[in-house]
Amino acid sequence: MGFDEFVIQPGQRLLLHEDPGGPVDLTHNAHLSIVTGRRFWIVFNRFSGTFESWRVGDREFLYDKVVPAREGTGMQPQPAGPRVSLLRAFIDNDRYLREEWKAAGYDRLWLEVRNVSETCDGTKAVFVVDAVLCPTSESPVFDLQTQYEVDRFGTLSVTVRLNPRRADLPRLPRFGIRLGLHNTFRHVSWYGLGPGEAYRDMKLGARTGVWTLPVAEMEEPRIVPQENGVRHEIRWLKMLDERGWGLLVENGGVFSAAARHYTVEDLIAATHHDDLVPRDFVELCLDHAMDGIGSHSCGHPPLPPYRLPCAPMEATFRLIPVRPEDA
Repeated sequence: MGFDEFVIQPGQRLLLHEDPGGPVDLTHNAHLSIVTGRRFWIVFNRFSGTFESWRVGDREFLYDKVVPAREGTGMQPQPAGPRVSLLRAFIDNDRYLREEWKAAGYDRLWLEVRNVSETCDGTKAVFVVDAVLCPTSESPVFDLQTQYEVDRFGTLSVTVRLNPRRADLPRLPRFGIRLGLHNTFRHVSWYGLGPGEAYRDMKLGARTGVWTLPVAEMEEPRIVPQENGVRHEIRWLKMLDERGWGLLVENGGVFSAAARHYTVEDLIAATHHDDLVPRDFVELCLDHAMDGIGSHSCGHPPLPPYRLPCAPMEATFRLIPVRPEDA
């Protein structure tokens, strides 16, 4: 049985927080900058260039540890706070392109913070991080600027701006951000294509709706671990705990997302699904765009409209705290 979908009327932006919030304050302690408001407390690490704690009410949102790199991979240890995301776990159809990605160093990029500036006017705190992305022991290949804005409700807006330094770099696997969430946020709801996975060039079997799944059921495993479980054309996404605390993600348009108990690096390193050991946190990947799936393991690469060229890019995501009275 076939089906089709069409827009009856444009959707409206989902809004929360009817209360006026409170003043935003910024203090410092060694290499940490601490943003506080009426009901939230957020800690920014100027060494890593991202946040290491995000607490709303009595709930900590972020995983409380740095994820160490796997030995011998050349990868950088990953903080839990929001940071740029360019790498996907290689799929079967990447069998030729993956060698180009590896040669360019996409699988071992390190973020090196060059400068951090910060301001606070009482209504919001803004952090601007200028950094470069370098393959292990090599020269930078990307300039990266990340801007974080914390408003009076504790909402965190993240804007990433990427500029390639070379014209010969291969197209990108993905472009967006990722973060590590506390393991209590195990329930995912989204308004977009579902209930199964969908990609920009593989979505005709998915339907638009509001879907809810536990994180453990977002995965669509393969015999050989690879990128999977991505949902596409999302208008908003919620990550909630049992009591209704969590966060809502939106970007004013549509985006893709994946929530898993494994990291991208875990999927790359494993040779069989049984090799994967679930992490004690949730990795949330939010994609502005991802390279197409194609059929290059036995056919053609993605068609040109579905490829992700390596070019200057910018994306913004809003991470909005959700309280039980909002959910």
